[in-house]
Amino acid sequence: MNYDKIVTEALKLYPIKVKSIEFVRQSDNTIYRILDNENTAYCLRLHKSINTALDDDWKNETALASEMIWTHTLSVESDLTVTTPYKNNMDKFLTTIEGVICTLVKWLNGEHKLAIKTQADSICVGKMIGNLHKHSSQWKIPEDFNRPSYDMSSISAAIKKLEESDIKFDEKNFDIFKNAAQKIINTLNSFEKTNKT
Repeated sequence: MNYDKIVTEALKLYPIKVKSIEFVRQSDNTIYRILDNENTAYCLRLHKSINTALDDDWKNETALASEMIWTHTLSVESDLTVTTPYKNNMDKFLTTIEGVICTLVKWLNGEHKLAIKTQADSICVGKMIGNLHKHSSQWKIPEDFNRPSYDMSSISAAIKKLEESDIKFDEKNFDIFKNAAQKIINTLNSFEKTNKT
């Protein structure tokens, strides 16, 4: 799908002077790299996925607004490197054009890694996760903050979707997968629900 009009209209609502727009990719979101006249790079995300099976709980306005609030808080209150969100001219993190929710965030250079292959990478990821958990366990969550979670019901719903899909799985491997998911559900059920867990 061509989103040129949506990109152009969305960018008009941010206080930046656009020099260039470059399509990057489409997967969970449709991503554009934006450069302004000072060569500051931004990432414009159109929250439209090529995967229609993607859980709508992660793409709705409430979840995306909360994601922006949390990311903004992390950029201010922690030393984590995050895609800092920018507000539009209406002082909102979300911009909706023709029913498509858009967000503008700081561009971060990096590479997409499919796996953690080295001990150094593993240590780096572990430290990042530790810092993220430390911040989230101490953060006073705003009243209107609402993030979806991977809990028992979401795991069960995902398995049901897979069982009902047209995808044909090797039965033995799918049974192993379902057993592993059940172990995760059992473990989650054993935890008390607090900020620490």
